[in-house]
Amino acid sequence: QAKTTLRALHDAGVVLYLPEALSQDLRDRVILEPEKLLPVIGSVFPPSIELQMRSDLEQLQERLSSATSELSSLESRASRRATRVLSLGLVAVMIQTGVYAWLTWFETSWEVMEPICYFTTQGIMISTYIYFLYHRSEHSYRHMWKRSRDKYMRNVLRRQNSDLSWADVQHLRTAVENKQRLLAGVRQSRE
Repeated sequence: QAKTTLRALHDAGVVLYLPEALSQDLRDRVILEPEKLLPVIGSVFPPSIELQMRSDLEQLQERLSSATSELSSLESRASRRATRVLSLGLVAVMIQTGVYAWLTWFETSWEVMEPICYFTTQGIMISTYIYFLYHRSEHSYRHMWKRSRDKYMRNVLRRQNSDLSWADVQHLRTAVENKQRLLAGVRQSRE
């Protein structure tokens, strides 16, 4: 499990872990701050590597800007829709409260409405527990809003047959940041 964690940290760029290295000394070590090695290693690279890295960085930035612009408008629509859905839930609760108050004070009495209110509350508690068991997240308005927004975005992207997702944008952002850091290290080593 430790090797799997190290591999994941290595892939994320947090540490440098080389289990396949030829040297036993390198295989047994984990470098915690690999960015500090970059100025030393960067001086070995030929200038063409820096040009290639710049073109790669420009391509990644173009892909990121197009993906971000496409998803940002979709995200704002999805956010408005999720807010509307939760607002409708609030309106439903307010209407239910008004109907129960009207029935209690004008049509019937508390003796009739008490069991109805009790079973309504029990039904809501049971449905909340079922929500938790099904979604494995707490029944809070923030989680419900986020789930509604994400579901709408997934459905729209699926209908448009788009390969893009919000995770892709986050992955592109990380790749751009890593490339910028690497390029800055190579530039620093040349100075």
